[in-house]
Formats: sequence, structure tokens, C-alpha cells
Amino acid sequence: MPLDIQKSLKVKPAHIVSFIVFLLVSLSTFTAQVYAADAVWPSKTTYKYANVNGKW
Repeated sequence: MPLDIQKSLKVKPAHIVSFIVFLLVSLSTFTAQVYAADAVWPSKTTYKYANVNGKW
């Protein structure tokens, strides 16, 4: 009795779409982590004042 390999290897279109979505989400989270390291906030807030005509 030969095995029907063609029937066992069929892939549904919904599985292909979900796999593509998975790859896109994985790729976007990977690139987001790389760019998140570049965004650095200052460790302390500073205020500067200027003296204009003898007034603060």
C-alpha cells in the first residue's frame, strides 16, 4: 500500500499567511530592540537662567 505523500504535504493558505505574519512581527521586534538602545534620556533635568538687564 503506497503512501499518499502529496496529500500529507499539502499546506493550507491560512498557515502560510500566519507564518508570514509571524516572520514580520518577529523581524519588527528585533529591529525595534536595536533602535531602542539608541534612545537615551538625560539622567538629570537641569534648569538654566539668564540675567537680562539685572533681572532673573
